[in-house]
Amino acid sequence: MTMFELRDRIASIPTLKKRLNALEEEIQKAEHTTAMLLRRYEFESGDVSRLTEGSFTAFFYALVGKYEEKLEKEQSEEIQAKIAYDRAVARLNGLVRDKEELHARILALVEDKKKYEAELESLRRDAPTRLPERERGFYAQLSEARIALISRMTEIKEALAMLRRAQDSAMRVWESLSHAKGWSAYDVFGGGGFLTHRAKYGYIDVAEENFNILSYDLRALESELRDVEGVSIPGFTEISYAQCLVDYWFDNIFTDLSVHDKIAENVVEIRKLIESLNDIEATIKEQFHDVGIALAKNKEREEELLLSLSLD
Repeated sequence: MTMFELRDRIASIPTLKKRLNALEEEIQKAEHTTAMLLRRYEFESGDVSRLTEGSFTAFFYALVGKYEEKLEKEQSEEIQAKIAYDRAVARLNGLVRDKEELHARILALVEDKKKYEAELESLRRDAPTRLPERERGFYAQLSEARIALISRMTEIKEALAMLRRAQDSAMRVWESLSHAKGWSAYDVFGGGGFLTHRAKYGYIDVAEENFNILSYDLRALESELRDVEGVSIPGFTEISYAQCLVDYWFDNIFTDLSVHDKIAENVVEIRKLIESLNDIEATIKEQFHDVGIALAKNKEREEELLLSLSLD
C-alpha cells in the first residue's frame, strides 16, 4: 500500500468515530425502549396467566358469561406486546452488531495511522525546507480539499453499504411474502386444509421477522442518507403497512380470502420499495464516481508537487 492510499484510509477515522458515538447513544435509547416493552409484555402475559390458571378473576368472568371475551382480549394484547418487544430486540441487536463492526474497523485504521505517521515524519523533515513558499501554500490548499473529499467519500461508502443491506432485507421480505401468497391462493381456491394453513402462516411468521429487520435497516439507511447530498427515502422511514398487516392477520385469522388479498397488497408494496432502493443506489453510485474523480485529480496535483522534491 502506497503512502497516498494509507493516508486516504486513515482520513476517515474522525468520521467513523463520530458515527460510533452516535451508535452508542442509539443503543442506550434502544436498551431503555426494549426493557420497557419487555415489562409491558410480562404484564400482559400475567393477565393471560391469571385467566387461564383458575384465578378468582377467571371465576368472576366465567360467572358473568364474559370469560371467553375477556380471554380473547387479553391474549390479543399479549400478542401485540410480544410483537412490539420482538421488533425492539431486532433493532437493538442490529445496532450492537453495527457498533462492533465499526469499532473493529476503527481499530484497524488506528494501526494504519501509526504506520503512516512514522513514514510521514521522515518526509516532513525535508519538505518544509525544500518546497518554495508559494508551493507550500498550494500544498496546504490541496490537503484541505483532500480531507473534505475523503470525508464525503466515507459518507457515501457508508450509505451504499447500508443501502445494500436494506436491499437484501427487502428481498427476503418479498420472498417470504411471495411464498405466503402462493400458499394462501391454494388455501382459498384449492381447498387447502390444516397443512396448507400451517405453511401459509409459517411464511407469514418469517415475513414478520424479516419486516422487523427491514424496518431497522431502513431507519439506519435514512440516517446515513442525511450525509449524502440530494438523496432521501421519503415515505419509507417506517413500514407502516407492516404493522397493519400484522394487526390484520390477527384480527382476521379465519378470513382466508381477506388475508390473501392483504398479502398480495404487501407483495406489491415491497416490490415498489425494492425499485425505489435500486433508484437510490444508482444515484449514490453516480455521486461516488464524481467524488472519486475529484479525489484522483487532487492526488495527481499533490503527487506532482511532492515529486518535484526529488528533482532538486
